[in-house]
Amino acid sequence: MKKHLLSIFNLAVRGLNLASKFILIVFLAKFLTVAELGLYGLIAATINFAMYFIGLDFYVYSNRELLKSSDIQRNKIVSSHAQLLCFAYLFALPTLSIIFFKDFLSLEYLIPFYGLIILEHLNQEFTRLLIVLKKPISSNLLLFVRSGGWSFIIVLLHFLHVHLTLMDVLNVWIVAEILCFLLSIILLYREQVRLYLFQQVNWSWIWKGLKICLPFMLGTLAVRAIFTGDRYILEYFYDANILAAYVFFASLAAATMSFMDAAVFSFDYPELVRSMNTRNNKHRELIKKLYKKVASLLILINLSAYVFIDLLLRLIGKDIFNSYLNYFYLLMLVQVLYAFSMIPHYILYALDADKPIIVTQISSLVIFLLLCFSLIGLLQEDYGIFIALLVSFSFLFLSKYIYSWRLLKKYEHSYSS
Repeated sequence: MKKHLLSIFNLAVRGLNLASKFILIVFLAKFLTVAELGLYGLIAATINFAMYFIGLDFYVYSNRELLKSSDIQRNKIVSSHAQLLCFAYLFALPTLSIIFFKDFLSLEYLIPFYGLIILEHLNQEFTRLLIVLKKPISSNLLLFVRSGGWSFIIVLLHFLHVHLTLMDVLNVWIVAEILCFLLSIILLYREQVRLYLFQQVNWSWIWKGLKICLPFMLGTLAVRAIFTGDRYILEYFYDANILAAYVFFASLAAATMSFMDAAVFSFDYPELVRSMNTRNNKHRELIKKLYKKVASLLILINLSAYVFIDLLLRLIGKDIFNSYLNYFYLLMLVQVLYAFSMIPHYILYALDADKPIIVTQISSLVIFLLLCFSLIGLLQEDYGIFIALLVSFSFLFLSKYIYSWRLLKKYEHSYSS
């Protein structure tokens, strides 16, 4: 019963988090200037990408080690992970400064940008650590505060007729991150977690973890790079209106994948993995069920989006978004392809076929970049970026589908013979 209630609570928090992100982007579209909305999208996407770049997906290895460690070993593992992150910061943070030197972002956003990257990443690592320490409720509540909870402060200030600029929005975000950081420190301290940053660096342990995590990180970064690079390409080639419209509609469309992950994949893929590990012959039925469920929900989501998008745009009251409404439908199609690609992705994951996952995702990024830079003429007419997105995600789905189909045949042959 307790486990069932915990699952309901976690799902409710995810739903509230998704709703708060939706509310935030709608209010930002309403009260920020067009230029500021575009910059917000650029900053948010870069921070999201930077967290993967800095974190190296090392938590996959360190958290697994924590789960099988004693209380005495735990602090050594946490400290070694922290030491690696210190070196990652020394390399990554100066590298990211290129976006300021290339004038993608104004220097006035330098301090909040770096502050948010550091705080967001540390808080993400803290919430993951709290889950390992069997504190899922605390972890999910902190995730809600830093991911979307602060949007309600923005809404409140708006209704109090406070004029907000992009800098004000970033400052509210930073305050939420600082609050989460302090609460995380208190919670971890109560769990007897201690950092010893000046202990001798256990390089052999770190290198072992990096060999495991870096390939996964490259695959993850490839997909994130597409969803970050699109905004920089638009910022470079287009005016502020196009970037702002794209950021707004891309944020709305991205809710599709967030919903699919929360409502479908997070529940169904563990069952698929268990089925294939135990060889209980139910995997085909589960895969068929997953395709039907994803297709049904995508139809429902897209029909709802088609019905309500005009009402939402009237609520915002800015003609710029009506002028580029076609962006929304194209970006929704991209999300449909992305959602379908996750089904063969999880099949490959269940088969321990990591290499095809990594290769297809990196190949998709290469295709995206090649198309973007070879369609410069079309980019001036708005649609080059969408062609690149649709082709790269079509390739991602089809290539993963083919790999999964072939490997699934081998898997079935291996236990039937």
